Amino acid sequence: MIMYLLGMDSVSNPDFATYVFLKRVWKNLKKQYYLIDIKRFNSDTCLPEIKDEIVKIYTDRKYIIKEPHFNQNGRPAIKVYSNPKVFINFTDTDTCQTDSFKKMGIPIETVFITGEKRWRKEIHGKCLGNNYYVPKYFIVRNLLMAFEQNRIIIEKGLPFADNLLNGIKTYQKDKDLPRSENDDVVLALSMPVWYYENFLSIKSYSEE
Repeated sequence: MIMYLLGMDSVSNPDFATYVFLKRVWKNLKKQYYLIDIKRFNSDTCLPEIKDEIVKIYTDRKYIIKEPHFNQNGRPAIKVYSNPKVFINFTDTDTCQTDSFKKMGIPIETVFITGEKRWRKEIHGKCLGNNYYVPKYFIVRNLLMAFEQNRIIIEKGLPFADNLLNGIKTYQKDKDLPRSENDDVVLALSMPVWYYENFLSIKSYSEE
């Protein structure tokens, strides 16, 4: 199954807002992540411009996956359309950016990087995405594992690929995960990878 994903970091580097756009593919019973684009917006880029670009990707027909759902007899019953899944991270409780997307009917999975020992999920209604409070270690660990298993596919010549690779190497050398100038690229990719590497436990999570 193919799924398009977009992770956006807007807090790690005050000079940039960064998104990573990628395609998740099941291959040989393993999830693989093919990077399509990395983009850094300078600090003087206005929020509506960034928002417009994300909306453009979300609504682009070539990234909307059509899948048949089958009835009990094994016959196709309906077709389900899946837009790219969007992740945006924050360091506090100010969700005005994600709320603006949700008002347009665009689901956003909001990720708060915390210093807690466990991750937790805050469930919202209306199918417009949930809030996740996740330690940085959890977020980055899954990316490092997928990278070391050669499941992160980075095309030659991809913009900011060197920044991503340098950021990953920094974390491989120091498991304390120090802040680096490439945190924005690494975390933008880490969020969707963390989500789908832990998909079953995230879906079955209960707040009780």
